[in-house]
Amino acid sequence: MKSRRRGPLLENAILDAAWAELAVTGYEGLRMDAVAARAGTSKTVLYRRWPSRVELVLASLRKNSAAPAGAPDKGNLRDDVVAILTWLSDRYQSFPDIMRGIMVELPDVEGNVTQSSVHFMTIAMDRAMVRGEIGPAMPSPRVCRVAMDLTRYEMFVTRKPLQAEAITELVDLIFMPLVSSWSKDALDSLDVEFQVRNTKKPD
Repeated sequence: MKSRRRGPLLENAILDAAWAELAVTGYEGLRMDAVAARAGTSKTVLYRRWPSRVELVLASLRKNSAAPAGAPDKGNLRDDVVAILTWLSDRYQSFPDIMRGIMVELPDVEGNVTQSSVHFMTIAMDRAMVRGEIGPAMPSPRVCRVAMDLTRYEMFVTRKPLQAEAITELVDLIFMPLVSSWSKDALDSLDVEFQVRNTKKPD
């Protein structure tokens, strides 16, 4: 009599089954019932853990593909961002069919798709602030994400990874000037506030 699998043992079996099915059918052909059958479980169990196909695929992708040990640390913000975008592009190139399928359903799973890259970008921005490259205030989340958002958008439209030249152009002509402008505006605001406080007449 086979023992009933639970917890991590069952989860790993399902994720491995999903990965094996992806190799056979591709993203578009992946069916939850086929994954369940290969894993020796039921669709109900799958949907209990992953409410949608794309969430199951993302979990399987994370388990079965190599991920960086940590955020790139090249010593300056510009090179860190280039490294992060290069990683995003390489990830697309390694699994083009899967990544295209995920991007089609991106509006529903944006948080999951961007989790690693957003984490890396947050670390890169924090390091840049410590080094004095940006500040005194952290740019808005939209500004911090703009390089990643543009990278994903271009890969979605062209269905191709970004070349090194395109990544460099995006960082040097869009991201870095935007961050520099934000930092300058923040400094100007502090300067104005300082002057107002020092010219205010005492009561």
